[in-house]
Amino acid sequence: MHCPKLLVTAMDSITAKLEKAVWRLTEDCNILCGRPAIC
Repeated sequence: MHCPKLLVTAMDSITAKLEKAVWRLTEDCNILCGRPAIC
């Protein structure tokens, strides 16, 4: 069963946004801790 192309595109977009948000949170944590590690 194939997913509609629109749904796949939407999921890719949501996934990319989530990854970007997580990356930003990780960077903020690194800055706060003063070291490259997840707190």
